[in-house]
Amino acid sequence: AEVSTIISRIVCRGASIGCFILAFFGTTSSWALLGITSLYLYYFIFAWCNIEFLKLLDKMKDTYDGASLLPCMFLLKDMVSGLLSNTRDMVLMWLLAATGFYERDCNVACAAHGSEVSPNCVAKCHEESHASIGHATVVLVRVLYVLVTP
Repeated sequence: AEVSTIISRIVCRGASIGCFILAFFGTTSSWALLGITSLYLYYFIFAWCNIEFLKLLDKMKDTYDGASLLPCMFLLKDMVSGLLSNTRDMVLMWLLAATGFYERDCNVACAAHGSEVSPNCVAKCHEESHASIGHATVVLVRVLYVLVTP
């Protein structure tokens, strides 16, 4: 079988198993970790994408008779990949902010209080931030893991 067929099967099965685990057993830490790990099987796609990209470069090199195309294509691929990655991160931050999720920088907050800071100020700050996670944020994170990650 071709690489693309094998990779598609691995990713599809991992996503299906991960969705099932997160939907029905995702309330405990160990099951959630297993479900999220299953969803990350899509990293197999990266190796396949690079193989296909190199095949494309070989075809274009033969067609246009030039080695100067290779660095330009890699530069273009890196620029587009970086742009898409940064856009995805920005949209994710906006979605989290829209659900009301906010985790302040606890090191800065504790340092701002100066001498009145208790030794476990940072730990308390993190506990307070995590305790304020609402239902909308939990639903958003689960939906993003199930729909967007695979």
